[in-house]
Amino acid sequence: MPYEHKNNRGSFFPPNDNAHPDALLAGDINIEGELYWITMWKKNKKDQKYWSISVVPKGKKAEPEQKKTTVERAAELNFDDEVPF
Repeated sequence: MPYEHKNNRGSFFPPNDNAHPDALLAGDINIEGELYWITMWKKNKKDQKYWSISVVPKGKKAEPEQKKTTVERAAELNFDDEVPF
C-alpha cells in the first residue's frame, strides 16, 4: 500500500524520473484532502537566489491555454455604447 500523507502534509525527494530532469526536488502534498504534485527548483536572478515552486493537481493534466482571436476578446469586453460620429 503506498504511503498516504496526512492532511496538509507532503514530502520532497530528488527526482528519479525524466518528468522534471532540471528540478532539484519533486514530490506530492495533501492540501485539504486533495492531492497535488509539487516540484521545486533553485534559481538565481540578478545575483539573488530563490526557490521556484510548481503545484499541479494529481490526476489532472494542465490544459494548454487557448489563444483567443481579437474578435473573441472584443466580444468579451461587451461594448454596448454607440460611438457618436
